[in-house]
Formats: sequence, structure tokens, C-alpha cells
Amino acid sequence: MKPTIAFRQLKQLHTPGHGCDHGSFCTTGVDAILKYSYSDEEGSRENLIRFTRVVAYRFTNEAHTKDFPSDAYDCIVEVVGSDWLKNLKEPTLWPFVRRHIVIYLSNVGCFELIAEDFEECSDN
Repeated sequence: MKPTIAFRQLKQLHTPGHGCDHGSFCTTGVDAILKYSYSDEEGSRENLIRFTRVVAYRFTNEAHTKDFPSDAYDCIVEVVGSDWLKNLKEPTLWPFVRRHIVIYLSNVGCFELIAEDFEECSDN
């Protein structure tokens, strides 16, 4: 039996119940930006999430994502006891606290990062 992945919710995202319209990801040196858009009764909106000191990242399209708890959709969560984090080399020249951060955007997919931290910035 596959072990259950434990998540700790860090932040609920601003998204409507019907999900996002678009998501894009880019790196900016050692940081990364996730931009997502959605529509609500007031029109189209975009939000940005900036991740600091990104060590690794990966994306899985929504159609191919499995074993993801529904209560973590459209949230920023941290994986508790992450195997991915445990398997990365310990930093020696660049010591900082690393976290396995996951964001599952409805209608887009799952973004995973090993990073120091994040901040949500509204682009509205």
C-alpha cells in the first residue's frame, strides 16, 4: 500500500469555484514566478506568486495528476516529510531552509517547487 502524503496548508488562493483559466511559470535567476488567471463576476483577474531561492521545480498537467487530496486544490501547501526534498543534496555553499511547496491549480495542474519561501502578489 502506498503511503499517504501529508500536507500542511500555507495559504488559500484567490480562485473561483470553477477553477483557473490559465497558469504560467518562469524562472528569474534563483527565484521563480507563477502567474495564474481566472474570471469571476467582476471580470478577468491575474495573480502572481513569487518563490525565493528555488532549487528544483516540476509540473504535472491536471489530466495526469493523481493521489492529490481535494482539500489542497487552489491552495499553497507544504509536503511534510517530502521524499523529493530528502533526496536532494544538502546545500553547502548556499545554506537556507528548503521546503517542498505544492500548488494545485484547478483546470491547470500541479506545480511543485523546492524553495525557501513564497509571497503572493496581486497583479490587479
